[in-house]
Amino acid sequence: MSAINAVLRPLFDLLLSPLRGLPAIVGVTLFSLVFGAVALWLVKLTSNPDKVDAAKRKVAAGLLEIRLFNDNLGIIFRAVGSILKHQGAYVVHLGIPFVIMIVIFLPIIAQLQFHWGYEGLDEGDSVLFKVVMAEGWEDVVGADGGEGPARPQLTLELPEGLSLTSPPVWSPSEREMAWQMQADAEGEYEVGVRAGETTHSKLVGVTDRVVRLSPDRFEASFSNQLLFPAEPSFDQGSGLEKVGLVYPDRDVWFLFWRTHWIIVMLILSIVFALILRGPMGVTI
Repeated sequence: MSAINAVLRPLFDLLLSPLRGLPAIVGVTLFSLVFGAVALWLVKLTSNPDKVDAAKRKVAAGLLEIRLFNDNLGIIFRAVGSILKHQGAYVVHLGIPFVIMIVIFLPIIAQLQFHWGYEGLDEGDSVLFKVVMAEGWEDVVGADGGEGPARPQLTLELPEGLSLTSPPVWSPSEREMAWQMQADAEGEYEVGVRAGETTHSKLVGVTDRVVRLSPDRFEASFSNQLLFPAEPSFDQGSGLEKVGLVYPDRDVWFLFWRTHWIIVMLILSIVFALILRGPMGVTI
């Protein structure tokens, strides 16, 4: 998964770069059109239109039978059984393209979430920057001595444009170190997290443009790379479980309604699929 994301990250940065200065709904609409067309193409490629059509006709025949013989309980039960049987056949015939869509679209949607799902920080914003240590961090990072619970040897290396406004606070029960950080100027920054003898990076965006924003960077695992692909994972054994901050959620305007971009894409993809199914000759 890491190798796939290493290819997808720069690819989507490039594809979406012309849209960075535009409202997110513009990109959502364009990708919805593509998703709708690709979904129809997959249905056409992997399903049997004759069997799909036959199942639809038999479901319609069962409904008509119920309407015509609504006073005959035996016919109604038989018609309901026929409807359920052929509705199941319809779902099975379209099941293969549906599974293929999930496999193809899930990594793409995960990439798009980090372009359209969050808003960057504004100049003057103050935010908590947190580092969560992995189990057994003491053996990797080393602990500072002194009174009280052991705390990891962590320091932040901030570029110009970001500044700290408070000393770090260590929570032993959460294995979490937190700093209050302020955005002083617009830009895309790389914060260094020095853990023991090793420095790890974390991207921070102070911008109103629609760009890739990664709230958290995680320790390496398949699920983390599948669901949080915006930055490479930390290597296993780094001593770090998660490094991140909180960005505001981004909603998009759609028909005088502000909502999550995935809801808008789902609606628009269905609309485009219904519009294109005739020209593309697809039976659904």
